[in-house]
Amino acid sequence: MKQTDKREIFRNTTNVLIYVAFTVYGVNTLLKWDQVWLQILFGLFMLLCLAIAIFYDVLRYHNRQAIIAMNFDLDMEKFKKHKGFVEKYDFFHSYKLQLLLQNLHDAQDNQDTTRMQELLSQGEKMLKKNLDTLLVYYYNMFIMNVLLPNKTQARHFYDKFVDLRGVKVKGHTLSAVYNWDVVEAELHLLNGDGKKARACLKNVDLKYMNKRERAYVSYGNYRANKLIGDFAAMKNARNELVNDYPLPGLLQAIH
Repeated sequence: MKQTDKREIFRNTTNVLIYVAFTVYGVNTLLKWDQVWLQILFGLFMLLCLAIAIFYDVLRYHNRQAIIAMNFDLDMEKFKKHKGFVEKYDFFHSYKLQLLLQNLHDAQDNQDTTRMQELLSQGEKMLKKNLDTLLVYYYNMFIMNVLLPNKTQARHFYDKFVDLRGVKVKGHTLSAVYNWDVVEAELHLLNGDGKKARACLKNVDLKYMNKRERAYVSYGNYRANKLIGDFAAMKNARNELVNDYPLPGLLQAIH
């Protein structure tokens, strides 16, 4: 997902034009009818349809803003505000999966393993429905065990995560949700091998990453260089995290 997406602008513009056209058509239709009761019924039907469409667009807007705040702005207050709106008004649970993923990201950022375990237990059935979400489940189980730390379970879920790397669904590989080198670096960091972790992180192309993802690369480099004893590089990674990618949870972790 991009912070500024031309398709999103096109979609919003198209929706506004559709709403205007629908309203104009409805009003013209109402004016042609003589029976007041038919005008009232049709008018109420029109208002209901328009209200539902706009309501779902508003929910979609707040969900998108929550994602942007978390991944691009690194603004947790803004993130919580928009996510809270979706949680409050998503009566039909259309965003249940998206909210689960956002909450897992938030728990990971704050290194809250208790919260991660709670969310993964609650969402296990939903996350195991298909291979794309199963990848998400294995990743989060891996990260949770890295944070605990539990090397045995972390390795177990890392292997399950990697096993899905080459799996194809209907001729296509799974969505590239995670960077494989960053995940592998986490395993090496857990095992205390800073050199291998740093080597993995050198393979990462930051060009295709959002700010949150880049923050984890800087955080990984900080820990890898600390293990190696390269304190100049460690300081550079720390400054990069503080100045360029100030993800609140990770800033707390390096202090």
